[in-house]
Amino acid sequence: MKNGTVLITGASRGIGQATAIEFGQQGFAVAIHFNTNETAANQTAKAVLAAGAPKAVAISSDLLNSESAGNLINQTVNQIGAPVVLVHNAGLWLPTSIDSFNDKNLRDQIECNLVSTFYLIREFVKHTEQGSIVLVSSTAGQRGEAGYSGYAATKAGIIGITKSLAVELAPEFRVNTVAPGWVDTDMAYDSLHGPDRERIINEIPLKRVATAEDVADAIVFLAGEKSRHITGEVININGGSVLCG
Repeated sequence: MKNGTVLITGASRGIGQATAIEFGQQGFAVAIHFNTNETAANQTAKAVLAAGAPKAVAISSDLLNSESAGNLINQTVNQIGAPVVLVHNAGLWLPTSIDSFNDKNLRDQIECNLVSTFYLIREFVKHTEQGSIVLVSSTAGQRGEAGYSGYAATKAGIIGITKSLAVELAPEFRVNTVAPGWVDTDMAYDSLHGPDRERIINEIPLKRVATAEDVADAIVFLAGEKSRHITGEVININGGSVLCG
């Protein structure tokens, strides 16, 4: 696994960006997927190179169809080599209150968070003889989230995919998932820096909000040799939140 290539989706900011930088520190060549924010993706690539990566490239894809997923894998192979690690972090967190949800919000979350996972893994295993897959679920996928049932459903689906493919793809591939709770990123900025911040922190047993680096540490661990006998697992990174309902 050392000095291989890793493809990270949703890597222009937040958890994906922190993960890309950490893989760079480990000596990996890093493919940084983004959808629309090319400037941020290129800044991430510079940070990854500065961290010690031999190569870093930003690649755009909307991930909403099999052709886009295949193109993302092909571009990674052509530009920096076949990936031995796939980290699928890209996702949407949009409100879906059952009495007033927006149809497009629901469909986009299902396509981006869940369906694209199948496309990416299918294309990844075509190009790689053996490797590691790390998916990003959520606390919401395990205990639900009022007002965000669409998001919770897709993240629960990620856990189902993990446990199914861990058996189906063994022994050539390991498949694991991280399940963050609140993480201090752009996605959660309004909630974490508004009037609900104190309540949110008080509901976390460890009394702190995770950083993107907290999640990146777990992802890199699951991808590497130190977790070589771990597959089909969900690693909670939420300060104990799932334990208290």
